[in-house]
Amino acid sequence: MSYTPVLKARPSELSALNDARSRNGTDLLPLIELVPHTGNGARGRLSEVLYSLEQVALAWPRTHYLDVRLLSGGTASDRVSAWETVAYGVTAGAAAALGRGLVPVLAIDDPPEVVAAARPLAVAAERVGVRLRLSRGEPPDPFVADHAAALAVRAGVHAYAADLLLDWADSPTALRLDELYGLTRAVVAAVGVGWNRVVLLGTAAPATIDEVGYQRFLRREWWLWLRLRDDGCLGVEFGDYAGFGVPNPGGGIARIATIRYSRGDMLHVFKYRTGEGLLGYRRCAQDIVGDDELFAGADFSTGDAALAAVAGGEGAKNGNATVWRTVALQHHLALVQAELANPPAAPPAGTDLGGLGPVSGGRRR
Repeated sequence: MSYTPVLKARPSELSALNDARSRNGTDLLPLIELVPHTGNGARGRLSEVLYSLEQVALAWPRTHYLDVRLLSGGTASDRVSAWETVAYGVTAGAAAALGRGLVPVLAIDDPPEVVAAARPLAVAAERVGVRLRLSRGEPPDPFVADHAAALAVRAGVHAYAADLLLDWADSPTALRLDELYGLTRAVVAAVGVGWNRVVLLGTAAPATIDEVGYQRFLRREWWLWLRLRDDGCLGVEFGDYAGFGVPNPGGGIARIATIRYSRGDMLHVFKYRTGEGLLGYRRCAQDIVGDDELFAGADFSTGDAALAAVAGGEGAKNGNATVWRTVALQHHLALVQAELANPPAAPPAGTDLGGLGPVSGGRRR
């Protein structure tokens, strides 16, 4: 079984992915979303895409999914242009290292011209990802399997070479576990079997967290997958947004150090101000490392080793948003790989401790 984290093609995510590669993360099959870049030599759409592809090739020259939905302006013509540029990029320069390992991801409702633009990539990979966005209150389309199969054929591959990506996005923040389970079970039944992979994606992590201090959130996407597995949906694999919200993080200089630290069934968020003598990053690290029940240990991941060093007075006192996201992602990728190797029992029906949003109860210790 492979784990599919959804990551943005930004320095923090790619750095964490490269770290996972150095640890022989052969059970990772990431979904990388191209996002707009500024600086770093990126000028205009063509060079922006080529620059991103080269960075992806350096960080993860292995099989991965690629999605351009955040890069494009939202229209079909934008997505056509983006896919054509990606196809050009993998035939020249450093991005050529991606080759057959780049699996294009298309939305199930993408129009024919978008599918045609991504077709050369799907044919080269002999594989295509079909992303199905799930939403509350909408029963599954009884013909969803037919639509996904037809899209795969239009992309130049057999239906059995299609990977279905069932994406709840951040809906787990607004749904209770039992409701999530019932809706997902219906979708899984509707898509049926015969696909190369079926992957469940989602996150309960909010896009932004305004409150300074400490909060924790239930990892409902993890609970949901455990419920599906224990109820016999063994063909559904796990994916998540790796502890972060769905949107592309904006630019600018972050003034509040934020570490999102996953452990067990919770996502713990530590957030403290930086600057003017306020050592926010060090305080986050000290809070995590000082909690014996929470901290996984300095030898658990590269990110955990960095947290231990900062908490002990070494390394960066504050860092920046790239450092904070990298450390959190290094820990999270290692955590999920360890969890999937030895998953716990699923929570029983009716379990939803603390309700929706942040879990009450304050600090763990």
